[in-house]
Order: sequence, then structure tokens, then C-alpha cells
Amino acid sequence: ALLTTLGVGERIKSPTYSLIETYRIGDLQAHHLDLYRIAAADELEWLGLADLLDANSLLLIEWPERGSGALPPADLILHFEHAGERRNIAVRANSARGHECLRILASSGVRQHS
Repeated sequence: ALLTTLGVGERIKSPTYSLIETYRIGDLQAHHLDLYRIAAADELEWLGLADLLDANSLLLIEWPERGSGALPPADLILHFEHAGERRNIAVRANSARGHECLRILASSGVRQHS
């Protein structure tokens, strides 16, 4: 749902088995990683994580605790919760860049709850 909301028009696949799926959103590359199946954080080097980290990339990581120590600090922490047919999302800024993202969202009219 998040990738669709961000503008991905193609079919979005779960990266559970492939570990990573990449989508283009305008000039941005969105990399969706699912780390559930990795046994150790050093396996992220095999995935080419360093090649995914640039100013035009968005990393969306499920099960980030499995990559602890090998992942860069998160700018935003997102928690999703089922709400009937919909999802609620709580977003917490974890860096100056994260706070800037939240400011941009607020100025775009995204509804926020405290």
C-alpha cells in the first residue's frame, strides 16, 4: 500500500523469497527488502546493500533487526497496524532527514494524529 501510494504503478511483489524488489518512483529508486530469511547481518553484503545507498534511493526494510549492525540508521520508523479493511501507520522521525520528510508530508496535507 505504501509503494502504491508513493506512485508505483506496476505490480508490487513481496520480497520474501527474492529478499529485495526495486521500483522506480520518478527519479527515486525504492528498494523493498525483507530480511526475515537472512541468518546473519553480514549476508547484507551479498545483497549489495552498499550499492543501494544513495541520495536518490529509498530503502523500505521489513525485519530490520535481522540486519542490526549492517544497516544504516533509519531516518523514519514506520509501524503498520491493521484497522479493518485499512491500515493505520505511525511514523517517527529518527534523524534530521526524517524530520524534514515529516515536515514535507505535513505541508502536503497528509493527515497527522498526535
